[in-house]
Amino acid sequence: MANTSRQRVVRADGRTISVVQRRAHLSYCFTGCCCGKTERGYAAVPADTFTDERRRRKLRSVAHLTKAGCLGPCALANVASLVFDGRAVWFHSVNTPWHVRLIFDYIETMVRADRFLAVPVDLAEYAFNFYDWESQPRTAPARVDPGASADHDPPSALLSHADNVLLALAQAAHTHGTHLALDEVRFLDLVRPMADRTTAHP
Repeated sequence: MANTSRQRVVRADGRTISVVQRRAHLSYCFTGCCCGKTERGYAAVPADTFTDERRRRKLRSVAHLTKAGCLGPCALANVASLVFDGRAVWFHSVNTPWHVRLIFDYIETMVRADRFLAVPVDLAEYAFNFYDWESQPRTAPARVDPGASADHDPPSALLSHADNVLLALAQAAHTHGTHLALDEVRFLDLVRPMADRTTAHP
């Protein structure tokens, strides 16, 4: 099993939390408008099997499990969504414990292989893609030429009320081995004592 990774996150109240990072996130629709609604003719959701299989296989630190509301494509109930290594796979008609075990078999296989894998044959007929990330062309992000000359950089300016700001910026550039090029430096007269300021009287 892969080593556990953590990220330190500072909450809005200032408290630092060590978040365990998961490799997979499995969500299944349970409280939506269609999935599991047996009174409307839909199959029951095997919710206990989702929980039991993750516990039995000791995947709590690898795969986060969400008992969710409506996930989207209601006509395909019962629906489950799996994200692994940033790749998404959706499953429809997850109506029995057998389907759930197949999904967890798939997760375990990818964990052992240490990479995302294609959906296995037994699951392939239940798999679909609810997102258009792979089917629609995307505009490639602009590439930055690392060898571009500084002569072509846009003009830059520094506005400050004290010269120690400029000195600190220059020291930081020197420490990190970067070039500090400012086209214009202006010091703002914002911190003079009140006694030095002229107050206009009507």
